[in-house]
This record gives sequence, C-alpha cells and structure tokens, in this order.
Amino acid sequence: PDGFVQAEACNWAHLFYGEDVALLLLENARSNEENIRWMAVAALGKVIDGKLVGLEDEQKIIQALLHSLKDENRYVRSTAAFTLSEQKNPDFLDDFIRLLKDPVDDIRARAVDALGKLKNPKALVPLKELLGQEGNQAILNALRKALVEITG
Repeated sequence: PDGFVQAEACNWAHLFYGEDVALLLLENARSNEENIRWMAVAALGKVIDGKLVGLEDEQKIIQALLHSLKDENRYVRSTAAFTLSEQKNPDFLDDFIRLLKDPVDDIRARAVDALGKLKNPKALVPLKELLGQEGNQAILNALRKALVEITG
C-alpha cells in the first residue's frame, strides 16, 4: 500500500509546481519499486513538457529519462521513450536507435516514431534493417511512416 501511495504522489506532484518537485521526482525515479519509478518518470515528463523547472533541473531530468530507457521495467522504458521523443532532440538519436532492439513491441514502436520525428538520415539504415526483421504489423506500418518522414 505504501508503494501505491508514493506512486500516486509522484503522479500528482507536478501539479504543485514547488521548487523541490524535480528533486522529489528524480529521487523516486531511482526507487526500488517499479510502479514508483514508472509514475516518477511519467511525472518528470509532465514537468519537462510544462517547462516547470530551470535549465539545470531540466538537464537532470533529461539524464534521468535517458537512464530510464535502460530500466528493467517495460513501462518505465516506454514512458521515458515517449517523453524523450516529444522533445525532438537530435542528441537522442543513438538512444532511440538502441531501442529498436528492445524485446518489447511498444518500445520498438516508440523508438521508430521518435526516429521519424527526428528526420535524421542517420536513422535510415537501422530502420531499414528493422523493416526486414520485424514481424509486428503495427511496427511495420510505423517503420514505413518514419521512412517517409525522413526521406520526404
């Protein structure tokens, strides 16, 4: 029960906009409990999307989200991937390319979508490689869309 309460607190923390919200969420993003990490990563996404923190805290959040791409929990990875894809930051190209090898369909789909948004030609080779290996129809459709977004 305590973990549930803490996870819900993470989910709602961004609404309070206190100066310490980033610190609290960053701490919870490293929790031993999966649900707490998941909710903290989701809330960090809301904080960064809402521009509720300064540049220094934003960089800490980005680093935490990048670290979360390697989390053992698929929901933490997926949420971090979605949040980072919304940033459309070309610095994340290699991180999204690595996610193309994730065993979870949803995470591969998020990586494909993110690479399409980045429109970086360096993503063409890994996307085409995945096109020849992928069996999931939804991901194949996303791959085709991403390739069109990149090539025009």
